Amino acid sequence: MPSIFTHPLVGLAAAKMLPARYRTKRFWILSFLCPFIPDLDGIGFYLGLPIEHFFGHRGVTHSVFFALVLSAVIVAVFFNDRGFFSKRNVLLVAYFAAITVSHGILDAITNTTNGVAFFSPIITTRFLFGFTPIESSPLSPAEFFGERGFHVILDEIVWIWMPLIAVVLVVSLIKRSMRR
Repeated sequence: MPSIFTHPLVGLAAAKMLPARYRTKRFWILSFLCPFIPDLDGIGFYLGLPIEHFFGHRGVTHSVFFALVLSAVIVAVFFNDRGFFSKRNVLLVAYFAAITVSHGILDAITNTTNGVAFFSPIITTRFLFGFTPIESSPLSPAEFFGERGFHVILDEIVWIWMPLIAVVLVVSLIKRSMRR
């Protein structure tokens, strides 16, 4: 899995894509948290759940289903000033679902041994992409702040951070040119 720094970065970069009127303080906080929330399944390690378990790491919490349910709950709870099916709220459900799903996508491009249950609970098969350029982040703080963690961060800078920064800059330039 990518490091704890990279998942939230995806949400913050995506937040810049939406119009400024959406970007309230709670929107920014949720944009930071949603891409990280799927890893709450890590508690399964401490409960003795095997990775292959439905609630194991990269199981149901990494699925599209979970992302849609989570985003619908977020919009219903935090953005309930309009009807749930208003244009803004439908956009926000899609947005929060997309940034939550980004977690599983990033996990599926790491050089790990177990895949991601994208289609759980309907299909529990776990998938990895054929292209896995990112070294999986160590869970141990000692390893993370050692040589291995350094290589993980370098991989993430090259494969995730720099492309995200480029996309944000291009979109910002396009938005700026459209305002003129």
